[in-house]
Amino acid sequence: MSEDNGQFGGKIVHEHLLDSGEYIYVQPLSIYLVRALRDKAEELYPFPDKTLYERKLDDAKSLEPGQMIPAEENPDYQKLYDEAAENQQSHVNLQCIALSVEPVQGRQAMIDKYKDRVAQLRAMMDIPEDEWDATLRFCVLTSKQDFNKITNSIMGQRLPGEEDILDGMRIFRCYVRKEITNGNHPDQEPQSVAADNAVESQHHQGTVRSGAGVGVANAKPDATERGKQ
Repeated sequence: MSEDNGQFGGKIVHEHLLDSGEYIYVQPLSIYLVRALRDKAEELYPFPDKTLYERKLDDAKSLEPGQMIPAEENPDYQKLYDEAAENQQSHVNLQCIALSVEPVQGRQAMIDKYKDRVAQLRAMMDIPEDEWDATLRFCVLTSKQDFNKITNSIMGQRLPGEEDILDGMRIFRCYVRKEITNGNHPDQEPQSVAADNAVESQHHQGTVRSGAGVGVANAKPDATERGKQ
């Protein structure tokens, strides 16, 4: 969901429940900011020079003298290109997360909560020296789904919730009424429409479980439930 959050200077942000059970705020970023991050990433991890990996084609096989085989057909070039692209994307992703993500409970609360886990990980592997960076990347974000939620919000996008789906059903229903009439009395709703109405009726009666739909990621319990997290 979106709401006014003082941690981002009163700007509109998205709140998400992660697979780790933690709630975070994500502030969408300007496309110009993201583009600047990409430019910086390409500066830090440049693509290889194509001219160094082009190869001269055998004159016997070429249509004209001096014809070159493109660098893209050179496995060595392709390997270096893929590595640079991966490093660039990783850099942009990490910078975007650093600029956009704030835990609902505050950073220090998260650092304190996971300090023992972070210490355990430090003894086993190399992780970021920054305590918040290590906590966020290795304890708070635990799944690809979490990452997708964040990246969608950063770009100002969101997944459709249950209400969005029901609205789509209402819009679609007018076409169903026009097209599906065979075997139905003119005053009788088509079977598919009746089924949709039944689903919507159950929803309003509270018999449709919110956890069964697409909008689970944006579900937000009340303050009492959150206190139990």
